Amino acid sequence: MPSLARAASSLSLVLALGGVARAQGGPAVELPDPTGVWAVEGGGTVAVEPAARGDGRFHLAWDTPAGKYEGIGLLRGTELIVGWGRGAAGVMLARREGPGWAGVWTTPGQADLQLGEEAWPGADLLGAREVTGKNPRGTAYRGRVVAERRGDVVHVRWTTGDGEHAGVGLALDAERVAIGFGAGNFGVIVYDLSGGDDVTGRWCAQADERFGVEKLRRRSRGPSGVWAVEAGGTLTIRPAPRGDRRYLCAWDAPSGAYEGIGLLRAGRLLVGWGKGAAGVMIARRDGDGWSGEWVTPALADERLGAEAWAGAALEGEHAVTGTNPTGTAYRGRVVVERKGDVLHLAWTVGTEEHVGVAIPLGDDHLAIAFGRGAFGVAVYDLSGGDAVEGRWCARKGERTSPERLTRSR
Repeated sequence: MPSLARAASSLSLVLALGGVARAQGGPAVELPDPTGVWAVEGGGTVAVEPAARGDGRFHLAWDTPAGKYEGIGLLRGTELIVGWGRGAAGVMLARREGPGWAGVWTTPGQADLQLGEEAWPGADLLGAREVTGKNPRGTAYRGRVVAERRGDVVHVRWTTGDGEHAGVGLALDAERVAIGFGAGNFGVIVYDLSGGDDVTGRWCAQADERFGVEKLRRRSRGPSGVWAVEAGGTLTIRPAPRGDRRYLCAWDAPSGAYEGIGLLRAGRLLVGWGKGAAGVMIARRDGDGWSGEWVTPALADERLGAEAWAGAALEGEHAVTGTNPTGTAYRGRVVVERKGDVLHLAWTVGTEEHVGVAIPLGDDHLAIAFGRGAFGVAVYDLSGGDAVEGRWCARKGERTSPERLTRSR
């Protein structure tokens, strides 16, 4: 996390559990929606996007002078409780329940599954005790957990059948504690969303004894809405049926009508567009190869497809293994060739051939569109708020072109 000012005294944050906040004897109050791109007071941004299951879970991605971090958050009342790290880090919310403690938890890789559950006996939060739990896939586990206070924070260590796990927590009040867990550089942060577009959070890392403060100001909300295209026409963006950071796009432009499907990742909307159906994939460098996730408009209510390419070099020929959104496996080969600013791809899977075009996103990510006929790929940076900068190219292009959008409603 960014090294922002450390606070000397604890904040008093009260967590309201459940999906709707309700005043005493009053009507239900709509909960805040943290989706969007936020500017960090100390520099950089954090993008907040709904997770796959859509039950109050959110993915977060920080891009700051201190580095890039990722996280998974649980929205409870007006607080967003986040486990963050340089790699995968999970989050748990534990609360006093009768003579013990009960918790729910998730990790980024399990954000489309049910929440895990855990129970600690004993009314005191601190100390050693037996632990029982159920992971998001429904498998039971048991072991031991030790919690100890160090300064402002609580340090937690689990020993279960699959090894040891470390966590760090911030007390929300006498009855609740927010815990981030993981390996390496990880921690927990709790954002108070009651300030609207100005948010304050308190955070700590795995080795800390004091918490720091992080202040955010919202730059932009999600991409849904109608946008005016600078060159003429409009772009309408709406959430796809599954609602896990997929969006359906429709252009009404002087050159004709186009449709597309987009994936929202780290404050950028990556879109495969075309006159007919076109799919979109995001691929990232993964160890000695590449891994990707993809979807098409016809499969917008299914899980994302997955694909892996062997070989660390991007250009050239790769062996491919993948899983379709419906769960069937496939394998084949893909050839990646650079032409000007863009990359061209050709897959052979069994007797079928597919083509694609890609815009590099730095050295380790690609935005890819694939399809037939007239199609292409576009990348929109949402950090500009209601004025968005984008890049696009068509299937046979060798250069990207700019596209500027202004939110009209």
